[in-house]
Amino acid sequence: MIKSVEIIKILPIMKKIVYFTPLLILLSYSPAFATLGRFRDIALENRKEVEISERQVELTRWRSLNAARNLGPYLTLEYKSTEGETIDDPYRAESYGLRFEQSIFHGGGKLYTYRRERTAHRVSRESRRRVEEDIKFEVAEAYYRVIMNMSMLDSYRRLLEQVEKEYSLARRQYDREIKTELDYREIANLRESILVNKEIVKDNLKVSRRTLRNICGVDEIPDIDETGLEVTFTRDILPYTLQDCFETALEYKPEIRIAELLVDQSDYDLRASKAANVPGVTLEGFAGRSGEAYVDQDLVLADQWSVFLNLNWAFWGNTFNYKYGESRTSPSEILDVSVRTETSEHTVQFSLLDGIGRVYSDREKEITMIQAENDLRRTRDEVLREVKRNYQMLSRVMELIEVDRKRLEVARGRAEVINKRRLLGEATIREVMDAHHNMAGVRNSMYENIYNLFTAAAGLNKSCGRTLIPLEALR
Repeated sequence: MIKSVEIIKILPIMKKIVYFTPLLILLSYSPAFATLGRFRDIALENRKEVEISERQVELTRWRSLNAARNLGPYLTLEYKSTEGETIDDPYRAESYGLRFEQSIFHGGGKLYTYRRERTAHRVSRESRRRVEEDIKFEVAEAYYRVIMNMSMLDSYRRLLEQVEKEYSLARRQYDREIKTELDYREIANLRESILVNKEIVKDNLKVSRRTLRNICGVDEIPDIDETGLEVTFTRDILPYTLQDCFETALEYKPEIRIAELLVDQSDYDLRASKAANVPGVTLEGFAGRSGEAYVDQDLVLADQWSVFLNLNWAFWGNTFNYKYGESRTSPSEILDVSVRTETSEHTVQFSLLDGIGRVYSDREKEITMIQAENDLRRTRDEVLREVKRNYQMLSRVMELIEVDRKRLEVARGRAEVINKRRLLGEATIREVMDAHHNMAGVRNSMYENIYNLFTAAAGLNKSCGRTLIPLEALR
């Protein structure tokens, strides 16, 4: 886990990475334009996956509450009224009271059931977080692809401004037969190639906007600012070691947290199943008033209570039940003296092979437990490989951006030199166009690598399960 104290120790010794690049970020924010955070909010508000995960969390919460309620006593308010005839005489009876049931000893089955449901609730919350992290990554990837295509389109527009000037001059020279047809055709073909590439980028921009719209789950998306795309920034983009990222992922990655919780859930489920083989004791009782009347007698209610103790024991696929209880009714003037006012009851039941299903159920849960542990090991390995891949990609992309920055400086310097030579008549139109075309190509290569920088940073955040590199801060 990466702690703030550790970060403070790391930062002073990190190398500063300084780039002067046309970065793919929005600098001139205004209320009319949407930021990455706004698109994330739109997606989280409209995607069905989020709604489904929210309902799953609510469902497992109620199941957890129900399991917790099973730990307490069952209380039932009861009222019963009977009217009829015995041969020729009318008969009436009435009773009301409170009936209760409490499990005294259950081998921990109800407790393990409650822990299983509580763990299931935690799994649903982690699943919801995984859905949100996946959507945030999808939004970031689509958002920066839109900006990359916007930047490339802007690059081609600037290139065409220069190319059109040179092409117009070449056309006039060709019409005046100053330039040969071969030279003119080469210049025209280069211009046509640039126009085709511009249309391809324009189509890619349309596709990327549509993709972003689909990811956000809306028919229309807010505008993205097309200005202010160049910036100088100094940032410790990656102030963490690979080991730091590993530790963070092992603690926060939703997939790992879910796999760990599923192991716990399987363990509780297995314990609850085995608890059914332990003798269980349940206390039942009733306290209230009841009475009966014949012919023209007045209906007078007498106090009544009863207590029963139940013993259940499942073994070798069989079930043994023993029930003992006592009941007492306080006499009243309506009761005949021959009526018993106190009773004891004994009931013994032995069911043969009625619990065979419990035997193979335990075996199934043991297999589920082993499978969950194996899934946890596999998930950890996959996540660590993903973290390593994104970390290495991010490091590599930063090196490529530095290379592109130097290449762009060289290409810009070469274009300036050729422009000056062109004014002195020492460079041809084709050389000028080639120089600007090469500079645009380097610039677009940088745009693509910067897009890869943002997607790699977003991927690293996703694979670690935590925002280590705030994308909005990469400026």
